[in-house]
Amino acid sequence: MDYFEYYNTLYYKSDADIYNLLKRCLIRDHFGYYVNENYIQALYDRAMERNPKIFYDALQDALITIHNWSDKMSEAKVIEIKRLDYLSDYEVRELVATIGAAKKNPPLDLSNLQRSAITEIFGIAPENMLFCRVGGDSMVNANIYDGSTLIIDTAKIARNNDIVVISLNNELFVKRIQFNKGEVALISENDGYDSYKIRPDDNYKIVGVVKQVIQDL
Repeated sequence: MDYFEYYNTLYYKSDADIYNLLKRCLIRDHFGYYVNENYIQALYDRAMERNPKIFYDALQDALITIHNWSDKMSEAKVIEIKRLDYLSDYEVRELVATIGAAKKNPPLDLSNLQRSAITEIFGIAPENMLFCRVGGDSMVNANIYDGSTLIIDTAKIARNNDIVVISLNNELFVKRIQFNKGEVALISENDGYDSYKIRPDDNYKIVGVVKQVIQDL
């Protein structure tokens, strides 16, 4: 399929479809898998035509996946990010069913579920909600395993002993955070890993506070 044929097929794709296709192509291209250059160009052009944010979100999230999959450490790290705007209808239904929201009274209609229901369930504004898939085993005692999905609130201010996603020297870690007399410590939930005290020369930022841990999403 040439550029114009593929570009035209994208007319019928949702923003979520274009975001996911772009992210997948960028990741595969980085790791040396064949990706048709016409497809990447067509996806880029269609995304920029609709909303440049689609492309920049896909690029940012692809880079996070590329960086952390390339690292062989077993620390609990974020290896993939998804955003509410780009979840498929199937993923939304699976998310709600997994957390048991379908058992509410009256039950939610999973066949016609709106994304607004997700924000109501968790009390997080859509622009502040991220879904982060974890790789590594340093947080297993907090029931955060390799492959777990975290729902985080990027607007919530972290308090002592909260579990957070934190950017530390350009890597995204999942840790319990402790504040003590001006010092910040990152605590693992696995006896095989040491705690880490933030140093003055460290570049760090708390990305968000973990609100929910989901297995097998």
